[in-house]
Amino acid sequence: CKSCTGTNKCVGRTVSDELCANCGSGQSYWPCNLKKECWCWDSTLPFRDPGDGDTGACAGCTGETEVCVGNQNSLIPAGDEECSACSSGQSYWPCDTEGLCWCWDTTKPKKPPAPASGLEMESDAKTPCDSYFTEAEFWDLAPNSTFPYTFDGFCKAVDDYNMHHSEKIFMMGSLEQRKAELAAFLGNTAHESDDFEAGREYLACGDKKEVDGKVYCKPCNNDLYDWENNICTVSMVDQNSPYNSYCQPSFEPPEGCVC
Repeated sequence: CKSCTGTNKCVGRTVSDELCANCGSGQSYWPCNLKKECWCWDSTLPFRDPGDGDTGACAGCTGETEVCVGNQNSLIPAGDEECSACSSGQSYWPCDTEGLCWCWDTTKPKKPPAPASGLEMESDAKTPCDSYFTEAEFWDLAPNSTFPYTFDGFCKAVDDYNMHHSEKIFMMGSLEQRKAELAAFLGNTAHESDDFEAGREYLACGDKKEVDGKVYCKPCNNDLYDWENNICTVSMVDQNSPYNSYCQPSFEPPEGCVC
């Protein structure tokens, strides 16, 4: 709006025209500093928002079953309510920050987009399980792994993730880059899971039962936990805690709930 004079008026897209009026006089702070928010309209011509065709967050989110929601995988998460206005043309936060909001088709699983790596996927790229990472190598890395850490489980998790994302995990970039990503993932997972022996935090789920492939946990306080044998002598539910013994105090697996 810097040259907005005469019949031209500085108006707003999603904020009021009054707030944008001073942008033509040199105001440099909000909302004048927002990209495509305030614009110069020639009042002798039909009113047409120049933001049509904008490629901001959720710009194409117009279907009956589509809603603009927050990406819970973002390092700076935004809520669904904060993102809802992006599909209506809002140009400021969080709509102007890549990766915070995305367009979810409510008829499909709610799978937010993967963070962009900036790498291309080579034509011959395959998942680790289909190429360079073997089951023997997994057991060398995790000889004492416990449920749910298995080679087959890892492979299925990779396939499921890649089925719902265009940015494929362990498949972007060169072979060296893909191996480096896998090494970083396995190293971090090993650290966080006590070398693949803890499916969950020990105090929350060290004392557990496994029934039909499902895990039932008995949460515990530190002073009542047998660290050597992973046994909770008194469940937190018996101490008026919101936790329940194996999730529900009156049921044993498989009738109890899954943690």
